[in-house]
Amino acid sequence: MFSLMPMFGLTPTETGQDSADWSGSTHRGPCRVVAADERRARLFAANVFTDRAATRTPAGLLPASPWMRRGLVAAARIVGSADNLKADGTVMVPSDPGDPGGSYRVVGTGRMVLAGPLQIRHANAIRITMPEERPATANLSVPALRTEVERLRQDCAEAYQVIGSLADRAGLLQYPAVVKALENLDAATRGDPRPHADLLPIFLPDNENH
Repeated sequence: MFSLMPMFGLTPTETGQDSADWSGSTHRGPCRVVAADERRARLFAANVFTDRAATRTPAGLLPASPWMRRGLVAAARIVGSADNLKADGTVMVPSDPGDPGGSYRVVGTGRMVLAGPLQIRHANAIRITMPEERPATANLSVPALRTEVERLRQDCAEAYQVIGSLADRAGLLQYPAVVKALENLDAATRGDPRPHADLLPIFLPDNENH
């Protein structure tokens, strides 16, 4: 028997329907996700709905997941649903696509599945510092700069999902350094001001026993 979990309704926004990011998702309608918070709900949805056959970017990566972007997908906590008793990570879609207010069916459990086991040893000894800055965009035109900004936003959206998945598997998702990193990436995907300027250097707990 599962303990009662929060559940979130994720709904694509009308203004974001034409975003190219949807080319990488197998589902473009509303869904419900059982998760501890909105960030995990988005991660679970992104994991379940990623289209592995989607056309990749020039760098060989899949398109950034629209489920991670608040401008493309709105999220609201749902109260009083029996579906909250389902397992953490359960993702559901409307049984009738034309009736989002009706019953929902389970399409998957968005656990963060990695290619192999993850082990972090003596992570508290890791210090991360910023690389030397280079004027890489000094000679770019305005259209090229806009293209570069959009590419970097997509990179940040993908990095958000990867870091969230790795941190969840390693049991580090609740640590302030990880939360700050995810919030910085989330802001970058939307072009919002950077919320945390004190992220580096990062010190993580020793999780030798994980």
